[in-house]
Amino acid sequence: MKLYGVLVLICFCSNFSISRAENLSPELQAGKMIWPAFQCSTYAELAKRKEEQKQLFLTGYHSAQIFVNAVNDGKITYEEISSNIPWKMSMILFGPTVEFVIGKLYYAAISDAFDEVVKLDVKGDWLPILKRPSDDLIVVKANGFFMERNCYLLK
Repeated sequence: MKLYGVLVLICFCSNFSISRAENLSPELQAGKMIWPAFQCSTYAELAKRKEEQKQLFLTGYHSAQIFVNAVNDGKITYEEISSNIPWKMSMILFGPTVEFVIGKLYYAAISDAFDEVVKLDVKGDWLPILKRPSDDLIVVKANGFFMERNCYLLK
């Protein structure tokens, strides 16, 4: 009986999140795509998946253009940003030009992803420089993050 209750809860939560996503404007949906696309492009690069890296970067870049232009044009409110966009992104959404903001978003996302693969251990603690993974292990870890984060679905 407990299993049935858990399954009902999962179905309810899944339907709620799906319906909530459908109610988002295309600009907000693009905004939600930026961070994972840029992070996944970094995992792909570190895993030596060149074509996937390029495709994921372009996905993030085009999503960022749509989103940042919408923010600049006032089509998206602060409340929508704070409730739908990762907080790390919301801190760096403003700058002199759209390209400048996209560059800041890209740098923040790839730095975060690079640190996960290269500079942190499995517990999330910083590794001393001499204990960082070898190039071969970086490829393995990056592939693991690529699969774990479902990056292949973002194309």
